Formats: sequence, C-alpha cells, structure tokens
Amino acid sequence: MCDSIAEGKEREAQLGKAQILIEQNQSDYKKLEQKFLSVESESHKLSKRQEELMSQVKELNKEKESLEDSKKSLEAKNKDLEVRLRQKQLREAQAKKQQQIQQEKVKQQSVKVTPRIKTESKPKQIEQKRVETKVVEKKEVAPVPKTESVQPQPAEVSNTVPKAESNSTDGWRKITVVATGYSLYGDATGSDGTPQTATGTMPSAGRTIAVDPSVIPYGSQIKIPSLGGGIYVAEDTGGAINGNRIDIYMSHGDVARQFGRQTIEIYVKQ
Repeated sequence: MCDSIAEGKEREAQLGKAQILIEQNQSDYKKLEQKFLSVESESHKLSKRQEELMSQVKELNKEKESLEDSKKSLEAKNKDLEVRLRQKQLREAQAKKQQQIQQEKVKQQSVKVTPRIKTESKPKQIEQKRVETKVVEKKEVAPVPKTESVQPQPAEVSNTVPKAESNSTDGWRKITVVATGYSLYGDATGSDGTPQTATGTMPSAGRTIAVDPSVIPYGSQIKIPSLGGGIYVAEDTGGAINGNRIDIYMSHGDVARQFGRQTIEIYVKQ
C-alpha cells in the first residue's frame, strides 16, 4: 500500500510539472502568434504602400509624356514664329530697299543735272579766252606768240583724271564692314520652311550674303579673306542691315552664334 501511495504521489508531481510546461508552451505559442499577426499586418501595409508608390510612378510617367508632348508642340510653334519673323523682316527689307532705290534715283537725277551746267560753262570761258588771245596775236603780230603761258586745258585735264583709290586692288574694292551670321536652322531638326532671299533665290551657306543694296548692289561678287577668300554673292538684305553691315548666311544657328559680330575687310568686284 505504501508503495502504491508513493507512486501515486510521484505521478501527481510529474503531472503537475507537465501541466506547468504545457501552460508555459501555450503562453509562448500565444506570444508567437501575436508576433506573426503583427508581422502579417506590417506586410499588408507594405504591400499597400508599394501599390500606392507604383500608382504614383505611373501618374508621373503620364505627366512626363504630357510635358514632352507640350515641349514638342512649343518647339514647333517657335520654329513657325521664327520663319514668320524672318519673312516679315524680308518684306520690310524689300519695302525699305524699294524706298532706298527711289531715293537713289532722285539723287542721281539731281546729281546729273548739276554737272552738266558746270561742264557747259567751262568750255564757254575757255573759248572766250582763246578768242581773246587770237585777237591779241593779230593786233601785235608778235614774231613769237606767248599764248602758251595761258593754258586752262591742263588744269581741267588734271581734274578729270581719276585718282587711284588706296582701297581698290585689281578691280576689287576693299570695304571695312561689321559682319554677323544668320541661318534659318536653329537646332538639329532644322526649320519648317526656308523663305526666299530678297532677290528671289534660295539662301545657301558659302554663297549668300545679306547687304545694304545702297552700299553694295544686289548681285555683286564679294571676297572675304578671313573666311578663305571664296566668292559670295549679295542676294539678300535685312531690317538691321544698314550701311557697312553684312549678314553672312551659314549652315546652322550654332555656327552663326560662334561667328558672332566681327569687324572684317571684304572685297567687292567693281
């Protein structure tokens, strides 16, 4: 009996310990379960945040595409405005050129009238002097007439002989000008249109120059030593091209900007 009682008490003690272990394991399990639920909740939050960020990225991409389309549209409008501005400047330059041509015609007519009056008056005076000297010769009957001392003709001949200009060489007239560059192509894509020059030609790099036609007539051949001495043609003009100013047509706006504004010497075919 005593042995069975002792064994029963020992089993009860073992059961108590097992119960305590079970309770501790249950407590640990609950803690682990809470941590799992917390981690799962954080995972759901991160997934939602990731979805929100992806949505924002898509919206930003759409805005970027819209901005690129707007940029292309603005660039196209800018090119169109540049072409229209150039055409307007050409029209204004043509109108100004016509006015200058009319003014030059009036000046040339007025200049032509005055020299004729002067040239007509000089021969009369010379003829009168010659007649007077002849009459004196007949009256005095001098053996050796000294009429040669009065010689108005040499003075007139010396005035009519043109002086050699220091700025002309072999049929080319040297002019000091302020030179700039221009182009109808402002970027790599080029212009939407290329208007004609003031003389009706299409501008070409290495040939076309805009000038003031009252200084350099249209069609004149021009050499520019600083650009290699090639032959250019005066076939365009512009609203700002007045006096000793030229505008050299170049292949691209970047080339014109690099050329800038220079004071150079050019030679115009006479």
